[in-house]
Amino acid sequence: MAKPGTGSQDLLKLVDHLGLGKFHLVGTAAGGMIATDFTVSDEDRVRSLVLANTIVGITNDDYRAIYKLLWPEGFDAMPGDFKELGPSYRHIDTAGRALWNELEQSQGW
Repeated sequence: MAKPGTGSQDLLKLVDHLGLGKFHLVGTAAGGMIATDFTVSDEDRVRSLVLANTIVGITNDDYRAIYKLLWPEGFDAMPGDFKELGPSYRHIDTAGRALWNELEQSQGW
């Protein structure tokens, strides 16, 4: 069963509300972490799992070292909204971008 107070618990509530039995689950970016947690916690509900653009919260040192090689020099120093939000979104939805930045700062991402 999904852990209380987590994204995977929220996802379980949603799929129960929608009346889904076994379903295909797609997780991207931070949603990949939630999808992975849900799959581990409630594997009997997941028909298939697709992950994209996510590190799934892996903390293995060897994996993280390889992952860092994919980032250009200076990537870590770039603003979070530049790394996480697409250019069209940053330009078109300035209010959404501001809210995203507030959430990022309040969560210490």
